[in-house]
Amino acid sequence: MQLGNLLDRAKVHTGRDAETAKRLGVSPARLSEWRNGHRPCPLEVQARICEIAELSAGEAWDHVRELAAVPPKKSRVASTAAIVALFAGLLGIGGAPRVAHAGGPDASRDNV
Repeated sequence: MQLGNLLDRAKVHTGRDAETAKRLGVSPARLSEWRNGHRPCPLEVQARICEIAELSAGEAWDHVRELAAVPPKKSRVASTAAIVALFAGLLGIGGAPRVAHAGGPDASRDNV
């Protein structure tokens, strides 16, 4: 989903762009810059816009997949990983990934 469309969906729930901007903690001018592509919208903010727009889990995940299809800049790699984790939390996708111990995933700590 393009950012402009995402902001339109959020506006349906807030009534106007100024209210959407207020909920995001930014000025209406900044929202306009994002909408018109004059300034990049941080991934963290896009996650919040998905919440405001009340996207379904599938729609939010589609948005994440579209973001992932764009090759990230070197400086954005870490923040992209953080955003995927944030979206996973929004979507209610399980907790932290399991880490296997030396004795295997089911080994007790007493045996390690």
